[in-house]
Amino acid sequence: MNHRVPDEVGMGGLPDPCGVQSRSLANSDLWAASLRVTCICFLLCMRPLPLLSQTLEWMTHRSEDWGFQVSHPVHWRVVIASKGHRSGGWEAEILSDEEIYKVTFLEPETQTWPGRYEVRLLANPSGQDLDAVISRFDLSDLWEDQPTDTVLAGQPAKTWVRWRADSLTREFLLVLPRGIAHLRFAESTPNDPALLEHKKIYAAMTESLSIGIVR
Repeated sequence: MNHRVPDEVGMGGLPDPCGVQSRSLANSDLWAASLRVTCICFLLCMRPLPLLSQTLEWMTHRSEDWGFQVSHPVHWRVVIASKGHRSGGWEAEILSDEEIYKVTFLEPETQTWPGRYEVRLLANPSGQDLDAVISRFDLSDLWEDQPTDTVLAGQPAKTWVRWRADSLTREFLLVLPRGIAHLRFAESTPNDPALLEHKKIYAAMTESLSIGIVR
């Protein structure tokens, strides 16, 4: 007697004369593999470019007139405000009446949420102390209860966090005999996927700050 061997066997050892289950399994494997590749490609495309603050190239921005200097990533743009930009225009380019110097450091807009670090030097003609100067700021939107003591450029200063529309902003205030230094940058925002690296950069910039306002 001749025994016919099935051409294909399905699940459970049952004959699958059309090979439907085998082909279905093969197609499922191909589909799963394709899905994995698609997901990997998607994640790579969505992943922000690594900043790696420890390996960035740095340079120093100086203002001899104001005895001011700070280090920043070499590829960040430096925008210095002036009195010439009075009618409209971009806020970073406009020097207000109380500002004697303002510089903004901007990461190229290749990131989802580019880094930004701002330093303002303000006039203090009456020589007000730190507590008196703070009273000039609108702190109604403080995230924390009160400004806290800290050290900036080796001198006593104040710091606080304010709530903005799309982020929490960290600010520092340092009062010197000839002027006031005011720093600000993003403390937290859900819009910045590279926030941790940006905060490392902000911390390094703040640590490098030197200011005397000697003019």
